[in-house]
Amino acid sequence: MTKRLFIAIPISAELQQFFAGYSKDYQHPQIRWVPAENLHITINFLGNTDIQAIPQLSEELKKTTADMEPFILKFDHIIFGPPQRTPSMVWAQYENCSEYTDLVKKIMGITHSRFQHRDTIPHITLARFKNWHAVKDLKFEQPIGSKVELEVSQIQLMESELRRGGAVYNIVENFNF
Repeated sequence: MTKRLFIAIPISAELQQFFAGYSKDYQHPQIRWVPAENLHITINFLGNTDIQAIPQLSEELKKTTADMEPFILKFDHIIFGPPQRTPSMVWAQYENCSEYTDLVKKIMGITHSRFQHRDTIPHITLARFKNWHAVKDLKFEQPIGSKVELEVSQIQLMESELRRGGAVYNIVENFNF
């Protein structure tokens, strides 16, 4: 038996609500906004993972986060993503920092995932769309200030259950640092 897993940085309920409110100003028939409760930063998508491998993965994640210190991700801007490809998402992009890059490298080192990111751009996927040409003229107002900063002090091993109405995410385990 398998579970569809990924490793993520959770965001606060306050930030989830901020971005949910932000989306109300940009309703478009081609854009499907991610529900507030599903907003997070994906570090590594693991895909279908044998449930018997989860305890070992949890132990490795616990070891990896044991010596980490919390850090802040500073908000950069709202963009169409991913960069250098035909966009299919709306991102809340954060500035890269060495702590985030180190965290991603450590996670990739223990997961050996076939779904590794090409880059380490910290971002929250706010929305998805299929037709770039239908949305490319949208201009996003850029939020400013500390309300969109993100304190990172935890990662989560998450399960993604695909359902007819969209994905439902469940926390498998939290790893605080």
